[in-house]
Amino acid sequence: MLFRSKFFGNFIFKQRFPHIYVGRNDRLNIPPWVLSDGPRGARVLDKDVNAVTTFPVAMARAASWNINLEYKVHDVISKEMRANKTNYAATPCINLLRHPGWGRAQETYGEDPWLLGEFGVAAVKGIEKNNVMACPKHFALNSIENSRWVIDVTADERTLREVYLPHFKKVIQEGKSASIMSAYNKVRGKYSGSNEELLTNILKKEWEFDGFISTDWMYGIYDGVEAINAGLNVEMPWQDEYSYGTIKDGLKEDKIKIKDIDELVLSTRSEEHTSELQSPMYLVCRLLLEKKK
Repeated sequence: MLFRSKFFGNFIFKQRFPHIYVGRNDRLNIPPWVLSDGPRGARVLDKDVNAVTTFPVAMARAASWNINLEYKVHDVISKEMRANKTNYAATPCINLLRHPGWGRAQETYGEDPWLLGEFGVAAVKGIEKNNVMACPKHFALNSIENSRWVIDVTADERTLREVYLPHFKKVIQEGKSASIMSAYNKVRGKYSGSNEELLTNILKKEWEFDGFISTDWMYGIYDGVEAINAGLNVEMPWQDEYSYGTIKDGLKEDKIKIKDIDELVLSTRSEEHTSELQSPMYLVCRLLLEKKK
C-alpha cells in the first residue's frame, strides 16, 4: 500500500514517473531491478541531474529506415539509464499499429512486421550493450486503447504466425532480450498474462526464450494461480494476484508446484544479474537452472 501511494503521488502531484524498485532482498543481499521507462530517453529521478537526451518518437525514427541509427539511439539511452542508477528499460514497444486512436501509436515503429522486428532487434541490442535489461512489449496482439483491458482478440493460426508474432520472435531469438512484457488484452479467450499458449508453448518452448516475463503495468493479471501455471514470472509494479497468500494457498491445494515457483524465480534473478556483469548470484542461478533441467 505504501508503494502504491508513493507511485501515484509522484505521478499525480509531481508529474514524474518514478523509478520502480522491484525484487530487493536485503537478507539474501539481492539488489533490485530499477526500472526506467524509456521509449524517448532515460527517465530521471535525481533532482541534481540537469538533463538527459530526448529523442524523436519511435514512429519518426522508423521512418528513417535506419537500423544502425536506432541501435545508436538506444546505446545512448541505456548509458544515460545506467548513469541514473537504473538497470531495466520498459522498451521497445513493437506492437503493430492497427487503430489510429491507440495510445502507443507514436511509440511503436509502424504496421509492418518486418520493420518492427528489425528496429526491435536494434533497440534491444543497443539497450543491453550497457548492462540494461530490455523489455519488448506488449505480447501479444495489443493494438487498441480504451478496450484493451476487456477485448478478446481472435486470429487464425496463419494470421497469428505471419502478422502478429514474427517481430516478437525475431526480437527474442536475434535480439536475445532479457525480458518481455505481456499485454492486457485476451487472446483466444485467455488474458495474455495468463495465456499458456503464448507464454509457455510459443515463447518458452518454441522460441526457447529463457528470460523472464512481466505483466503490463497495474492489473495485468486476474488469477495468480493461472498466471503461474501459464509461465508468468513477475506481476508489475506491485503484488495483487501474486500475493503470498495466493501462492501459499495454491501450493497447499496442489494447484501449483514448488518447482514451478523455483523456476520462475530463478530465471528472473539470473537475467537480472546478467545485467550486473556476471555476478556470483547470476552464476549460482544459472547452475541451479541447469541442475533442474
